Amino acid sequence: MDHSPAGLAKLQEVLRILNDTDPDRQAKALELTANLAADEKFHAPLLSLDAITPLVRIVGTPSSNEVTQMLAIVALSNCASNEKIRDAIGKTDIGAKLCRVIASTENEDLLTNILWLVTNLTLDHSENRRSLAQDCGLLAALQSLFEFQPENMRHNSLFRSTNPTRVLKYSKGLVIEVTKPLTNLFFEESIQLQFSSITGSLQTIVTLAVGSSKSVSHAMIQLLLMLTAFNRTFHPPSPRIYPHPSYILLKEQIRKDLTQLDIVPRLIGLLEYSASAITPEVTAAIVKIMCNLAADDEAHEALTITITPLVDVFQDTAQIDTRLEVANLFGLLSDNENARTAMRQSGAVHTLLPLLK
Repeated sequence: MDHSPAGLAKLQEVLRILNDTDPDRQAKALELTANLAADEKFHAPLLSLDAITPLVRIVGTPSSNEVTQMLAIVALSNCASNEKIRDAIGKTDIGAKLCRVIASTENEDLLTNILWLVTNLTLDHSENRRSLAQDCGLLAALQSLFEFQPENMRHNSLFRSTNPTRVLKYSKGLVIEVTKPLTNLFFEESIQLQFSSITGSLQTIVTLAVGSSKSVSHAMIQLLLMLTAFNRTFHPPSPRIYPHPSYILLKEQIRKDLTQLDIVPRLIGLLEYSASAITPEVTAAIVKIMCNLAADDEAHEALTITITPLVDVFQDTAQIDTRLEVANLFGLLSDNENARTAMRQSGAVHTLLPLLK
């Protein structure tokens, strides 16, 4: 199929079949549309011929079978690489429709394609992110994909001695895919606050960050980094302590809630007992999380326990960014008497001297 008038007429006929009541004809038309949508040369014709409307309708039609829904979702995802099409999809009620599909299926192939679509739709534009996250329950639907098997868990002793990925309802691969649209959505402070208000959401992320397989743990640590960070509009009290301006300002409550979930000793435990499984990038992210938590003076006492193990981190790493973050953290904690005592006892000042050279 080409871009000639005859080719466009054929494309229009294909799109007309998307409304066909014959499921076989509709499925073939959907498959062709999904393939064409993967070619950016067809994005403009698909937009001008309003392919978005029937595709979104099929996703939300209860009578659609999962194969049909998946093909429609793949077609939308393929053409969502186009900014104008992203905006057009974002103006529909696709979020609400995807929530209903997530609630009605356990098909991981279908769920994975939904996650790819949401990831593509949230690549940019605050308006798209907010319209997807607000009112339709998408955040709660995404959070539900972190669900544990209730028969295998005791909530109040949340897997302190068990790898929580063993009792996840869905596969590790799907859980990692969930973090991708969440990462895009978390660029909006209001969405982070919405997510943190979902019962158990922060506890689940902390649990998966510190007790899971390497791949899941690393993905969750990146979410924690976003949930604790600062905004470019935030002007820190001292550029010496905060040399990096690229943080996101959050309501203090998220950091307080994470501190109350014992995130500090649990992340330190991860550094001490899983060092061989942690990349330098993840080590740096964990130290940055500690720095972000230290913005709250009330967390300083809890963070005192990080000093001795972070002296070891400083000595073991050649990464200058990680060393600077350790120095930042110690600077933030230096107004706490117990922290100063721990620094003296651990030789922290002597350890940091190479930074002055």
